[in-house]
Amino acid sequence: MTMIPFDTHKAVKELIESGVNEKQAETLIGVINDIYANEAVTKADLKVTHSDLKQEIQDVRNDVKTVVRDLEWIKKLLLGIGVTVLIAALKYIFS
Repeated sequence: MTMIPFDTHKAVKELIESGVNEKQAETLIGVINDIYANEAVTKADLKVTHSDLKQEIQDVRNDVKTVVRDLEWIKKLLLGIGVTVLIAALKYIFS
């Protein structure tokens, strides 16, 4: 991933012109530059994150399939219980 250019020389010059002494300006811009450089994301970082996200999405899909399968089983069980209760009620009514 390309980094956005940061003109450290210009930043130091502007700080000096605004009243900061040269040593402080250089130190401040150096710290900012280090922070900026450490926060940059590379293509490799993005690929790893993308791969991780794809795996997590696949895991969620598998979990959803398991839940759907379980719900189908529960639905069939409840239908069987309902039919059994209906048959028992009809036998009771007509006996």
